[in-house]
Amino acid sequence: MQTRVLHIFDKPLTKPSNMFLGSTKDVRGRTEYFKARKIPVDEYWVRERSDKLLMENIEDIQFGKYTHIFFEYSRYPQSMMYIRKYFPSCRLYIRVHNAEFYHRLHQILSRGIVSFSRSFVNILKENIRSLEEGFLRLKDDIICARNSDKILSISEWDSQEYWQFLGAKKIVYLPYFLPKSYERFIPRNRKKKRRCICYMSTSPNEFIKDSARFFIKLVEKLGSKKYDWTFSMTGSNVFRKTLPKRVKLSGVVERPFDLLGEARAIAIFSDFGTGFKTKIIEAIACKCYILVTKRLYERLPSILQPYCFVVDIHSVDSFKEALDKTRKPFPPGNPNKIYRKGAFAALDRLFKGIT
Repeated sequence: MQTRVLHIFDKPLTKPSNMFLGSTKDVRGRTEYFKARKIPVDEYWVRERSDKLLMENIEDIQFGKYTHIFFEYSRYPQSMMYIRKYFPSCRLYIRVHNAEFYHRLHQILSRGIVSFSRSFVNILKENIRSLEEGFLRLKDDIICARNSDKILSISEWDSQEYWQFLGAKKIVYLPYFLPKSYERFIPRNRKKKRRCICYMSTSPNEFIKDSARFFIKLVEKLGSKKYDWTFSMTGSNVFRKTLPKRVKLSGVVERPFDLLGEARAIAIFSDFGTGFKTKIIEAIACKCYILVTKRLYERLPSILQPYCFVVDIHSVDSFKEALDKTRKPFPPGNPNKIYRKGAFAALDRLFKGIT
């Protein structure tokens, strides 16, 4: 039977509002591969990654005509069990997003239990909800791992510290890369400004808020020092009332590469959160350094570490030193090219006999 793939994901890839989401870029990496290798593929969208919605329509899908079913995210346990039972010849692959259970625990740790602006009861409720979601996600991960033929993880750390306990022999490292369709957005030879950016999102999670809080505190401690630097925050205006004067709120940025092309550095100042930080690859492509915490630095692949400077988020002197280091010549190399080659090789092995 000729190879044919059903690619299942959650939203239109060409919709402008989805264009620069990390998840969209990651999925487009797979569509780029299928096109490059001329693999016949049909796409199926499942709104909100809902296993329930997929199950409601599952009998209408002709799974028998596909050799491979490629799921983006481990959110479809019942659907995978159904396909495994009634279409055992189909090979089922899942691209996993995070170490989900750890991810929820990190939400609790980053949120804490005490806040000057929120009541203890409200924080406790959110923490209980995160813990409940963590166990639900763990259950989904176990079922999906059990029913899959391969587990594809874009994070080496997640693979080693989480997924190996759920399906060690099935794990395939599938590096994230920025698809070629985005290369046209990368600024070329743009003059760098002494600017450091903290990237938020339209709906920031606890890790993004955690990073933003430390970014704000460090800029506040700078006072009038490093007067020749500018600092900005993109995305949500959740911190607009507490921003120091030196931090400018840029709002939602339609084309983030333009800002990266001008900035010397971006700041990721949270120890928490699992998965792969896609913004790092984009920053490197735009010759922009990344300021990170020590724990995050240690979790990063060694190929990315030369482009990162560690900041002690409790020390303004450490922050100043890191800003000074960004004046160094940008390291040579192209991690994105290496990752793309590695991802294509991994997928070639999964679809062996095609190339």
